[in-house]
Amino acid sequence: MSLEMEQGKTRSRRRIETQVLHFDGVNWHGYAYQWNDAQTDATLVDSTGADRAYEIADAQAPGGHRRQTWHFHSRAECLRCHNPWAGPPLAFNFFELNKDHRYAAATASGGPGSRDDNQIRTLAHIGMLDPSLFDEPALKLADPRDPNAALQERARSWLHANCAHCHRFGAGGSVASFFNYDQKLEESRTIDFVPTQGMFGIPGAHVITPGDPLRSVLYYRISSLGPAHMPRIGSRIVSEAGLNLIYDWIQQMPKRASTNETEEASARKIEDANRNLLSELCAGKISSPKERAELVDRLLSSTLGALALSHEVNLKSLSPDLQTEAVARGASHANALVRDLFERFVPEEKRVKRLGADFTPDEILALKGDTARGEKVFFTEGGVQCFQCHRVRDRGRDFGPDLSRIGQKYTRAQLLDSILNPSKAIDPAFATYQLETKNDSSYTGLLVRKTDNEVVLKDANLNEVRVRLNEVKTLEASKTSSMPEGLLQSLTAQEAADLVEFLGSLR
Repeated sequence: MSLEMEQGKTRSRRRIETQVLHFDGVNWHGYAYQWNDAQTDATLVDSTGADRAYEIADAQAPGGHRRQTWHFHSRAECLRCHNPWAGPPLAFNFFELNKDHRYAAATASGGPGSRDDNQIRTLAHIGMLDPSLFDEPALKLADPRDPNAALQERARSWLHANCAHCHRFGAGGSVASFFNYDQKLEESRTIDFVPTQGMFGIPGAHVITPGDPLRSVLYYRISSLGPAHMPRIGSRIVSEAGLNLIYDWIQQMPKRASTNETEEASARKIEDANRNLLSELCAGKISSPKERAELVDRLLSSTLGALALSHEVNLKSLSPDLQTEAVARGASHANALVRDLFERFVPEEKRVKRLGADFTPDEILALKGDTARGEKVFFTEGGVQCFQCHRVRDRGRDFGPDLSRIGQKYTRAQLLDSILNPSKAIDPAFATYQLETKNDSSYTGLLVRKTDNEVVLKDANLNEVRVRLNEVKTLEASKTSSMPEGLLQSLTAQEAADLVEFLGSLR
């Protein structure tokens, strides 16, 4: 993996890391190698991982430079996904390999040259793959950066590469939407599909709302750097190119009739008001700093307005002064749903210090937690979203275990361990099942009951799904918990300590 040391100039790329996935006959082992400054060799990174900050020349950054921290994953982090219960190796697949590659080759005179050929055909030709595997033509991903490729193909290829390792059937209990390229879009549970893990204050939100990226939770999640950020594991920055690609793809989708006219009318009213505010700001006719600040604050008063403003900041369509003010007011906003959208525009060294992936439980347990603050972390939308699955007394939802008395059962250390390692011990009553029917429909949820006639699952929206037993193709319990990995990495150490303190107080 490489990094451009001068933003936008491919010739400035330097090799940073090489990752090796090794199978010893029983288990998979992940190793990270860090390249030296001379670019001549790479050395094995310590098993605990490492971080290194690089100074990047970036004309768009304040002062023309910005800091970017590269995280070399620890062996334990690799095992979050690359583990024995994941089955086959989680690596590249046919879709990704099915492309032309430029290979070094000797010329007729014996000098250096190159030759383009399909990677799959080449691997079969040299005996690394069995040619019989290619009896059926493999699907081919589009290059998301290729402006000549179809917009939908580019967007779906980007989602496949960045999201489909988790968002596919059978990949985890909390996954409701599928982004793998071979999944039919109309069966992906994304278009007009109500999110199962929060709507982030967006009225009439869906995973994808056709024709309206600002009301699409997918767009919000890849825009945010807070707890809502996706991908949850591995990603530490927002891809501006990917963000604009997904925005354009959703924007050009034909709008569909709403099933909730009241909600739709409310959302349209807010969006119309936001468009008018943005038009005033972008016209550049407001000279009064006070009036300009008031307009910015009105946009930041809702998630929809904040998303619209952050999109303009991303496009750099605002005047320099307005751009600076929008980022400053957005990044310091009291509402975390708004604040997290603007953190990416702030220099890395000035951002909130979050736990990230490289921390020890002792760092959290050593802090004194606050129960009241922890309760806010638990119940705040846009945070770790505990309340979306768990009930505490009369608040929350009944998908996961009731936590009203969890503090009687576990110590603070045990509570923290269960958050950090949700698949370590799964209560059979809350094991997630994946069901596939003979007509290739798929469902995920908790097993309510299985009789001689039918199987009943409860999905993450608390709906019961009934399938006749003679229509079931497969029914398997997942080896991973419906509770996602990496929930704490977007919190500060103090917020994590507060959450643990709150859970420990529940008796």
